[in-house]
Amino acid sequence: MNSEIGNRFTEELRKAVEKNKATLQGANLKGAVLHGANLEGAVLHRANLKGADLRGAYLDGAGLKRANLEGADLEGASLHRANLEEANLEGTNLEGADLKGAYLDGAILHGANLKGADLKGAYLHGASLHGATLEWASLKGADLEGANFHGANLKGVNLEEANLEGASFHGTSLEGASFKGANLQEASFKGASLQGAIMEEPLFLPDLYFLKLQPPDFKFRAWKYLKKGKSPYCTYPYNIGTVYKFACDPDETISCSDGCNLATLTWCLKDDADADEFAEFEFRAGDAVIPWATDGKFRVKEAVCLRIINRKEANELLKNAMFARW
Repeated sequence: MNSEIGNRFTEELRKAVEKNKATLQGANLKGAVLHGANLEGAVLHRANLKGADLRGAYLDGAGLKRANLEGADLEGASLHRANLEEANLEGTNLEGADLKGAYLDGAILHGANLKGADLKGAYLHGASLHGATLEWASLKGADLEGANFHGANLKGVNLEEANLEGASFHGTSLEGASFKGANLQEASFKGASLQGAIMEEPLFLPDLYFLKLQPPDFKFRAWKYLKKGKSPYCTYPYNIGTVYKFACDPDETISCSDGCNLATLTWCLKDDADADEFAEFEFRAGDAVIPWATDGKFRVKEAVCLRIINRKEANELLKNAMFARW
């Protein structure tokens, strides 16, 4: 069906769709008035529903893969287990919509309104929700791996038991959100507001967080690799025996920022296969900032450079430690 429906929803189309006999794949339904329509199981893959009025419509199990729903109004619509993979939902109104078990992998939801929507068990793998509103929405048990929530409003959202591995919450409002039982491995919270957030067990914190649990004056040692005696990124020179002090960024939601960035010796060896200088630093536990989504690095505000060794010496050091006997 290729003719433009405009603002009419004909009785013929209603009957065809409601009897589940219509194939609307690729149909041009731009601006169509379809509020309250029964489109359960309808095939609307790649259909153009831009600006359509679908308030209260029944789209359970509908196929809307790669459909264009930009600016459409689906307030209170039912999309239970609907296929919206890679669909364009930019600026779409989905307030109070039922999206339980819906497939939204790779969908674009920039600026979409999902306030109070029910997305329990939905699939949003790699979905982009930049600037979207999900206030008081339920995403319990949803798969949000790699999803992008930059600048979104998730106040009071239910993310219990959700898979948030690798999800990005940069600049996101998460006040009062519940993360009970959620998988937050490698999730990034740079600049996010988490006041009042509920976390039953903050198991997403990295193993390096043990440093934060030590007495602040306990001293530890870690490494950074150099190139020609300087940091490869900030070209900052380091010399043995010198105490270095930095204006260290205390925000643990930021993975890499100002400060003396350190890591384990094995991390340094793996991060740059060509690096041939490795500097060992000593620091106080109380001076360490451990990013929540660290890939192995952390930063300190003060450290003393103890020694600088080459790659061969670094490997020998590790081998000797491997075979050391008490």
